[in-house]
Amino acid sequence: MFKDYGVDVMQNNHALLSVKEAAIELWGKYTDSTRHRTIALIKTKQIDSVHFGKRWFVPAKEIKKFSHENDDEA
Repeated sequence: MFKDYGVDVMQNNHALLSVKEAAIELWGKYTDSTRHRTIALIKTKQIDSVHFGKRWFVPAKEIKKFSHENDDEA
């Protein structure tokens, strides 16, 4: 159901992004560091998330909201 298609997920209008997809959208790449940073944002409730079993998902709107908040701070 939640496949990694290897394309820009924001252009495909996915409602929920995996941690990997969210990390790529937020930081431009997926590494251990960006994965941990994304999970930290989830755990500290800086971005909303949905938890299914052992997996976390981030609503696509949260990525847009977080990006705009950081633009305002710069």
